[in-house]
Amino acid sequence: MADWKKSADYEFTDGGRPARWAWEFLRRNPEYIADYASIPESNRKALEKIRKSLGNGARLAVTAERYFGQKWRIDGEAQDPDDDRVPDFLFYFPEMPMPNRVLQYFEEPDEIGQADQLPGFAVLVFRLREDLEPQLYAASHILFGLQKEQGLRPKKKNLNHKQFTTYLRLLDAKDEKAGTVEIVKHISAYKKVKHKTGADWQYQAQKRIGRDYKKAKSLVADPWSILR
Repeated sequence: MADWKKSADYEFTDGGRPARWAWEFLRRNPEYIADYASIPESNRKALEKIRKSLGNGARLAVTAERYFGQKWRIDGEAQDPDDDRVPDFLFYFPEMPMPNRVLQYFEEPDEIGQADQLPGFAVLVFRLREDLEPQLYAASHILFGLQKEQGLRPKKKNLNHKQFTTYLRLLDAKDEKAGTVEIVKHISAYKKVKHKTGADWQYQAQKRIGRDYKKAKSLVADPWSILR
C-alpha cells in the first residue's frame, strides 16, 4: 500500500480513471479485506460440505474467490487488496444472481410456501421472446413506485474527483493513527488551513479533516458511486 506521507505514491499511471478510484476505496474497506482473508477457509468448508453429500471426487462449482468477486461487483474472482492492478467492475443493473443466490432477495417462505421480497430488492421477470421496450418501460414504473413507497430513492452524490487523492491519503493516515499536526504537515490540502485561519488553525484543521474523513469513509462503504 502507499505511504500517506508521500504524494507521489498516489499519482496513478492510469490517470486516475473512475475504476482506479473505485478500487482504491474498495481495497480499504474492512469488510472486503475480511472477505478476501476468509477465502481459503470458505473454500475448505464448502468443499467438505459437498464431499459429504457427493463423495471425495466432488469439486466446487462456485469458488469463494468468484462468490466474493460478485458480492463486491468484481467481474471475476475477488482480488488481493494489496494488488495495485485495477479489476473490471460489474456496475450494471439488474445484476445476474449466481446459482442459489436469488433466495437472498426473499424472506423465508411461510407454511404455504409464500415468500415476500425483502425491502430494497426487486426480482422482475421478462419475456425475452416479446418486445423488451414496453416491458422495460413498465418495469421502470414498478421500480420507481417501490423506491418511493419504501423511501429508498438514493440522493445524488456530488463527487469531486480532485479530492480523491486527499481522501485516500487521509484514510491511510488515520489507519496509522496520525494526529492533526502530522496530517497538516504532510498533506498540502490542509496546509492552507494553517495559513488562512491564524491562531485557531488546529481547531479549523480538525473540523476540515473530520469532514473529509467522513466523506472518505462513505466512499469506502460505496466505491461504486464513483462508477455511476
